[in-house]
Amino acid sequence: MKHLGTVILLAVVGIAVAGSAAAAERRDSIADLDALAAQHSWLELGAHLMDIPPAARDAHWQALVEQAAVGEVAPLAAAAGSFVDKLVVLERYYPTFPSLAQSSEFMKLRATVGLDAFRRCFELAAEQYLDPAPCRDHLDAFARAEPVDLTVAKGAAELVAQRGNDAAAARFYAIMLAAGDDVCQAASVAKAAVAALREPVESFDAKAGKVLLDRCFEPLKEAVLDTFAQVPPASPYMKNSCPALMAHNALSGLRAARCKELGSG
Repeated sequence: MKHLGTVILLAVVGIAVAGSAAAAERRDSIADLDALAAQHSWLELGAHLMDIPPAARDAHWQALVEQAAVGEVAPLAAAAGSFVDKLVVLERYYPTFPSLAQSSEFMKLRATVGLDAFRRCFELAAEQYLDPAPCRDHLDAFARAEPVDLTVAKGAAELVAQRGNDAAAARFYAIMLAAGDDVCQAASVAKAAVAALREPVESFDAKAGKVLLDRCFEPLKEAVLDTFAQVPPASPYMKNSCPALMAHNALSGLRAARCKELGSG
């Protein structure tokens, strides 16, 4: 699905270039931005928010940012338009304007519109028998935007798991864990971690699986050990899980010996 990933990238870049060109053509004042807000000209307002110099970006300016973002994004929640167009609008506002993290209204819209857009991305990939990797990777970046929105990360994990990719779901549970959320007791986390630990050692999913096993060892131990007994020696699963299992003295006999062999190899 290379072309779908290219479409997403070019659309985002195109919007950024267009916005820069518009700002270069005209420089608005706060009074101009107030007038645009009063007219509900959200697209135009959004294009000229950066006209205000940094030293003048006070609470009033931040309120205008929120108005523009909510005003432009809200209609997308009920619209049947292109998922790419929806993602472009969201990326133009966040994390470009970090103050929006304090807007519960915008962040709720971002989660709703964004997750729906990615759902459509995955559906399109399935309908056209295309590689869903661009959808998944862009969703990963969307979920990692700081400060992390736990609603987005959880929704992303569920979305990729529903598509049969439990290993990729581990990435999003690891994001939630890093953001301070205790996901260790969730039943779906064990399934995701075991799947991720089967992946090649240097893959993003395997690294996420190792993070989950490290931080959630007791809740995951039984499921991880059950699978450990079934995999061949020196498999990616064994290489990924051995360090944590040995550190917690969870292995003995032949299992422990095999892990030690990996460490000395």
